[in-house]
Amino acid sequence: MKLIPAPRKFSAKRGSFSLADATIAFDAKVPCSITGAIAELADEIYAVTFKRPSVLRTLNNKASIRLSIKAGKNPEAYNIEITAGQIELCGESEQGLFYAVQTLRQLIRAEGPSLPCLSISDSPDFPVRGFYHDVTRGKVPKLETLMELAEKMSFYKLNHMQLYVEHTFAFKNHADIWAGSDPLTHEEILKLGEHCEKLHIDLAPSISTFGHFYTALRSPRKEHLNELDIKASEKPFSLHDRMAHYTLDCMNPESLALVTEMIEESIPLYKSPYFNICCDETFDLGRGRNAKFMEEAGEGRLYIDFLKKIMQPVIKHGRKPMFWGDIILKNPSLIPEIPKEAIALSWTYGANPDKNNCLGFSKSGRSYFVCPGVTGWNHWVNDINTSTENIRKFVEMGKKNGACGVLNTDWGDYGHINLLANSMHGMIFGAEASWNIKEAQKTKDFDRKFSLLEFGDESGKITELWRKVNSLDSVQWWAISRLFDHHYLSSDEIHSESGLPVHSHIMDYKPASIAKSRATLLKLAEEIRQTAFASKKSANAELAYRELLTGIKGLVLMNETALLIQKAAGRKSGEELSFNGTSDEIRRFESELTEIWHMRNKPSEYHVVRNILLKTAELLDKLGVRQAQDKKQKPSR
Repeated sequence: MKLIPAPRKFSAKRGSFSLADATIAFDAKVPCSITGAIAELADEIYAVTFKRPSVLRTLNNKASIRLSIKAGKNPEAYNIEITAGQIELCGESEQGLFYAVQTLRQLIRAEGPSLPCLSISDSPDFPVRGFYHDVTRGKVPKLETLMELAEKMSFYKLNHMQLYVEHTFAFKNHADIWAGSDPLTHEEILKLGEHCEKLHIDLAPSISTFGHFYTALRSPRKEHLNELDIKASEKPFSLHDRMAHYTLDCMNPESLALVTEMIEESIPLYKSPYFNICCDETFDLGRGRNAKFMEEAGEGRLYIDFLKKIMQPVIKHGRKPMFWGDIILKNPSLIPEIPKEAIALSWTYGANPDKNNCLGFSKSGRSYFVCPGVTGWNHWVNDINTSTENIRKFVEMGKKNGACGVLNTDWGDYGHINLLANSMHGMIFGAEASWNIKEAQKTKDFDRKFSLLEFGDESGKITELWRKVNSLDSVQWWAISRLFDHHYLSSDEIHSESGLPVHSHIMDYKPASIAKSRATLLKLAEEIRQTAFASKKSANAELAYRELLTGIKGLVLMNETALLIQKAAGRKSGEELSFNGTSDEIRRFESELTEIWHMRNKPSEYHVVRNILLKTAELLDKLGVRQAQDKKQKPSR
């Protein structure tokens, strides 16, 4: 069956049920809050029959689709029975019935007006199945986008959402942190939380409170709280520095006062039992103001003492603190000091995750989530080859080693260039794996289901082509962005051939390999366009195709840029490209990207991405002029 997640128990029967004259009825035990899901079910039926079913608030025996609740041990469990004359949906709670409706909606979308007779009995592997979306390193989504994301999550039975915030929330006393970022507001969080509650999604806060404090520590009012003794406010913006530096001085009482205030302001906006204080990648810890203490007591002691202090205001309000577990796993002897209420978030993003990311917490008896990733950060097109392996293997490890939840991550490193639709394969595969890890072993089956439900592609070709895109050795975004990053431009190391900073890495790629990737990408993009023409596209699918093709175009232009830079340095690829032609294509691409970016997002940090693209185009113009001048000056034979 083309269902995501695949149900735990399924049996096919003879016959079919016609939706042509369907009526929907639900009994008195079904709360009014389920009516939104019933309305969406009616919309699905109308889409395939062009006739809207009537809805009755009574279990009329003549009704062809009957909804009921029969209390059970697992509130997310449900059953579906489809016979030639009737469909029975029964949940063990309102949430279970809600998921039964989502399953029926998918069946209608996949099968059309005639549904096969069948029996389904279903419940999840993990009680918490989450999606973690970065809203701070480039994009701040519009409220409508976040609501649509929540709707898609619930359609695939995800029940937990977190939004990663460093500076993109409008803290009332700290406009110096969020100014110019188009932050999420108190009202927007409240509205999103109310929407999520209707969809049986727990919206939980997630705020950086230790490492990754970049924007705050560049404020003249707060730069003295930086572990590094630098004038951060005088340094130019750097995508690299945002990722690699800017950790709070944990020995300064003002640091704790600041993060406590941020936590206290956020807690009332959320009903979630959880609060993610992050505390990952504290790269500068003990490398500056606290070097003497770290030398005497050790990095682990410096870290955990502040970690426990940050957790206290969360615990005081009856919430469970969550924190990323990378630092504490380096100091396992300190794990017993962590408050018992806390939940560690164990993360790893490679195709072959290390089992110690699970064992470090499971052996200690501490509650933890496994946190794989959709591998979209720093990519124009998400790497679904890597993310599929990472999600499946890590979730399976978590299942075997006592993890109590899954939080699938979508980070936005280096400007968050990957468009939202390109993260959906990873997000939805995470839904499959966290609900039914056994069925998640069938990658080809999942790809076909995903192609149909998200792209309207019955052939399953779209994900096959997508995987081919990911298999190419394309030039990545970071290699381009570093050409103009202050962190690298400040280096005196210059590449002898190109005249560019050594750390640009552009010269590391083999020109023949880049040229081959570019040619293949162009062919794959055309095949995707043809697949789009042949598919049954909804408005959602049209945008998904557009975002995927935009990402591929970005890859093509990054490859062309690298080839031309290498050409200017005297390397040959056999590819005839024009400096002016590619520079103008980049400018046209930026014009297209600005439109599609602002469809889902506030302006936020689009100016950073735009600046890199336009500077890349300008660089190619300069290299083209220089090469033309060199040809004129070269004596003829």
